[in-house]
Amino acid sequence: MFNNLIEEVKVWGEKDWNNNVNEDGEFEVYDNVGGLDFVLKRSDYFGKLEEVKNFSELESWWMSIMGMDGDGGFVSWLDEVSRG
Repeated sequence: MFNNLIEEVKVWGEKDWNNNVNEDGEFEVYDNVGGLDFVLKRSDYFGKLEEVKNFSELESWWMSIMGMDGDGGFVSWLDEVSRG
């Protein structure tokens, strides 16, 4: 079951990456007030996802991308991923 979820996350990640990548090929992560917080290279984004082995690591990966887990964001995100 977890492996299926990871595959769904990879599909979601491709969409997310494509929606947020800048002209330099980096993923832009904004803080909760809309300021640019940090950028990730594709290897950082997907390489860390390849290392995920359980839900705790998946949450840590998600928080590294999103910057924070405000008001149940991880749970809401999992629901979004599972719906496609």
